[in-house]
Amino acid sequence: MPQPQSAVAAMDGWALCADATPGVFTVVGESAAGRPHHRRLVQGEAVRISTGAVVPQGADTLLRREDGIERDGVLSAPWVGPGHDIRLAGQDYPLAAAVLDAGHLVHTHDVAVIAACGWDGAFCDRRARVAVVSIGDELVPVGRVPGEGEVVDSNRLAIAAAVEAAGAEVASTRWVPDDRHALEELITDAVQPGPGVVDLLITTGGASVGDHDHVRPVLRSLGAEMALEGIAMRPGRPTALGVIGACRVLVLPGTPSATVVAFHVIGRELLGAAAWTPGILTTEYRSRRDVDEFVRCRHTPLGLVPLTAQGPGSLAGLAGADALAWIPWGRSHVASGSSVATTGMP
Repeated sequence: MPQPQSAVAAMDGWALCADATPGVFTVVGESAAGRPHHRRLVQGEAVRISTGAVVPQGADTLLRREDGIERDGVLSAPWVGPGHDIRLAGQDYPLAAAVLDAGHLVHTHDVAVIAACGWDGAFCDRRARVAVVSIGDELVPVGRVPGEGEVVDSNRLAIAAAVEAAGAEVASTRWVPDDRHALEELITDAVQPGPGVVDLLITTGGASVGDHDHVRPVLRSLGAEMALEGIAMRPGRPTALGVIGACRVLVLPGTPSATVVAFHVIGRELLGAAAWTPGILTTEYRSRRDVDEFVRCRHTPLGLVPLTAQGPGSLAGLAGADALAWIPWGRSHVASGSSVATTGMP
């Protein structure tokens, strides 16, 4: 349907003919939202009209309520130009116009637009399916007290929650040990065409180049096309990205802060949910010059406050953080009150 379907009032007032202004008009009725005035107006007639109500035939302008004086059904009107405060039929969208382009990510408010234009639904691609895998002999399930040299498998939970917050569907989460064959089998299953295939496979841990870091060698052995292997960013330098068939594989570091930051910088971009906006740092910050640094911060009424702990393995560098500040390469000193690019950490 065209939007609006008919010419409608943008303000409360009177509908009348512009050619007869300034002048005196006889008020012959009312047009309210859902109750239009059906008789065509003739010269010298006006109708009271409410915001959103249909403009009657014969009227081509609107006089705002505060600009006219009506007494005993007689309106005194100053000059008003044609089309004043009227939303014309099809002004937003003419009949059969494209409303949302193919590939557009449907936001919550887009649902209202789709409905208002006459559709009870829309043809959409499904949400991205994502599998999250944690890798490491040292990992133990949540709820179990870790022994010496063991750590709780927490990254998998954090990334799965972040995937859902980015609007994607978590197809599965799994743990595998530092075993090359187990990892090969898991990745092969995830990327095979079929009902279990995922659009994005995210691994945490095993991302570096040590003797027990198998992810990148396994990807290469499976014929993955590596888009990147390491990024000049802090934290998250070992982050890698490969493609096997129609599946993307995002390789995240295993240290907690690096895992989360790298997902928010790269993973959310892959899922189409990244949004960087200007922000203000409330305190000065000194960064390394050779990398882009992503600083975990808290939002306050005055701006962004960097957390004290910024190490890649620090849990304290995650607790309470709700934003990242992007300090670009070469900018070693950021003064208090400086503008930086920032994104939320939902």
